[in-house]
Amino acid sequence: MQGLRALAANIAIEIPEALRGSEHYRVLFLSALLLLVFTFIINSVAELLRLRLRCRYRQPDGGVL
Repeated sequence: MQGLRALAANIAIEIPEALRGSEHYRVLFLSALLLLVFTFIINSVAELLRLRLRCRYRQPDGGVL
């Protein structure tokens, strides 16, 4: 039973040890790119949901609940 590390922590800890241009370095870079893409997608979906809910629950006089 080994402990788990977050993806961002794994990148921060292992990138100084990886040789530039090695497969390990490229995998760490790919994982950083995937983390960026997932974060962007989750934030975009949350913003769309927030805007939908704001429009749905807006009061007739223009105020928000």
